[in-house]
Amino acid sequence: MIYEKNPIPDPTLDIIQSLQVQFSSYSVKDVAETLFISSLWLPNISSWLKHQIIVAAFISTKPETFSESDKITCYDDFKALAEKIYPLLPSMPSLEDYVPQLDWGDVRYFFEDKSYKIFYGCNIETVHDFIYVFDLMFASRDDVLQPIVARSPRTELTTCLELQNTIITCIDQPTDKINFENIEPGYTEVPPETFWSDARAYYHAFDSIDFVPEVIFENYSIALGSVVFVSRMEGSHIVDLASTGDLIDVFFVEHEGRHYSVLPRMFSEVLIHQWAKIFAEYRDKLLSEIDYQKELTLDLLIYVNQRHYEDKILALPSPVSSAGKPEDPVFTCGFVSRDRLFLVYVAEPIIDSNATQNELEV
Repeated sequence: MIYEKNPIPDPTLDIIQSLQVQFSSYSVKDVAETLFISSLWLPNISSWLKHQIIVAAFISTKPETFSESDKITCYDDFKALAEKIYPLLPSMPSLEDYVPQLDWGDVRYFFEDKSYKIFYGCNIETVHDFIYVFDLMFASRDDVLQPIVARSPRTELTTCLELQNTIITCIDQPTDKINFENIEPGYTEVPPETFWSDARAYYHAFDSIDFVPEVIFENYSIALGSVVFVSRMEGSHIVDLASTGDLIDVFFVEHEGRHYSVLPRMFSEVLIHQWAKIFAEYRDKLLSEIDYQKELTLDLLIYVNQRHYEDKILALPSPVSSAGKPEDPVFTCGFVSRDRLFLVYVAEPIIDSNATQNELEV
């Protein structure tokens, strides 16, 4: 198998190998398609870690292991593979300990004059807010960031939103027929034939989708059987990598020129995770070009004023000197609630906690 030696014993590796044994009877497309459909079925929303383990097993399998011919030609074939996979997965109640919000296009994100349906129930709570922060920090400053990092946050955000919107729009989720009372943390079940058929039709048509720029495939794909991916798993526990967002950090698995979409509910998380690393790498250069503290302060003030009565908001309050002049720190805004004054302060995106504490000591 792929692991001859692991410096950190990880029981999940045995599960990975058992999954790979099952994969060997099927083609690459069979397995990728099955994982895509299984992860999207709404009752499986709380088995996020199990599905990451399955995808990790898929990515780390050598391409020659798979069958050269497709074996899944009907629903019963799909069901048979899913029923082989699910019993191999571990129970992890300490990690899969909640059920994310059950949604299918209920939440939208408005970006550049278009409303996009997004996956809201995922590992990031209130992911809509995180996308908005991404928009403020990166996408809205595309003209400054692109020359520095050689990537376009606006293009990447747009594609991420378009992919989610297209999947949700094209695949029907029969929410009126799902028994949500059965869904518990870590729950898995085989999707019904109607959903399988609908999702499979989208998956087959994906190659003809032309809104994904080549640069997205380059930055958000990993090759099947990637040595880099295997090395990443060898250096740490798989569950730890999944918990920090470092296990599956791509949209696609590439094989022989085709890009297989995996775990669409993670797309926003992957985008944010990748750009967190980019920001950390280019932090000093970006902060020299962008006064994030000042610009985000103004952005947040505009955001608050659009949602509250302006006469209830104190704009840019600050301490005053004995001469009656404003002094640092300048707060974004303030408001009074139950006779208490609350002040909102925007710090640098990557901060020194001690330095920030000193700034706020007034």
